[in-house]
Amino acid sequence: MTIVTLEEVQAKLPELIEQLTAGEELLITRNELLIARLTAEDKPKRKPRKAGNCKGVLTIVADDDEYLKDFEEYVYGMSILLDTHAFIWFVLDDPELPATAKALVEDPTNDVFISPASYWEIAIKAHEPSTMRFPLDRVQEILDHYATLGKGLNITEFTPTSAGWKISGSHREGVWDEAAQADYAVKFYRVCFAHPAMRAITWWDLSDRDCWRPGGGMLRADMSPKPVYEQLKRLIHEEWKTTLRTTTDNDGRFTFRGFCGTYRLVLDVEGHKLEHRLQVTSGMRKEVVVKLAP
Repeated sequence: MTIVTLEEVQAKLPELIEQLTAGEELLITRNELLIARLTAEDKPKRKPRKAGNCKGVLTIVADDDEYLKDFEEYVYGMSILLDTHAFIWFVLDDPELPATAKALVEDPTNDVFISPASYWEIAIKAHEPSTMRFPLDRVQEILDHYATLGKGLNITEFTPTSAGWKISGSHREGVWDEAAQADYAVKFYRVCFAHPAMRAITWWDLSDRDCWRPGGGMLRADMSPKPVYEQLKRLIHEEWKTTLRTTTDNDGRFTFRGFCGTYRLVLDVEGHKLEHRLQVTSGMRKEVVVKLAP
């Protein structure tokens, strides 16, 4: 029998369960009062496989293209609804899509449809496996791959934790504490922000209070900022913010290269200050003219 507090369970439930033996109890307390009891079950025993169970049931097709040709006379001049995988394979010219299936999509006699739900399904979720420190070179490859679809990229549910779990899937050893959470988050944000197709990164929980994954917030349960909050704040509001002071040329012109966003432009003309708002968007190279009233 093991007795732990609710806070300990929230921080490392998977590890606690893994340590239990069959029949052992885990007692959970809050304010020294018992509130829940978990009992470990025996792992189900897998029945040995028996050869020949599927005899006469399965048909093994050696070549998908050859198999599809049997249906050619039925599928031309019809409506085709692509699922998400078929759509991605077709756009990327992926060999996973059989040549005959690709020909059906390309055939002008067929009407091809794509469900709007596919755009919801084509999402990049960066929270599984829960303890993995995703290799940044692999992150870059995935972003490049999805960018070929010609759509903006959105990272959803990004949730590195500080719950003390062991780091997996990385050359870096140790545990996910507050320092590791901040270090990886900043590096991950840099890789994503630098990609031209990136549109947004969504951090799932603001604070550790009642968050869906223990330690997954930028703030602690008492709402005090964690290192990841401070470092991302500095990164976004200082390093990724364009601030400059310059003087125009004889024609009243100046050029600059800066981050996208809304700019506050203050003009100092012979001691008189005038203010103008300027919106800079991705790839913007046009001339902006500010006319001064006489």
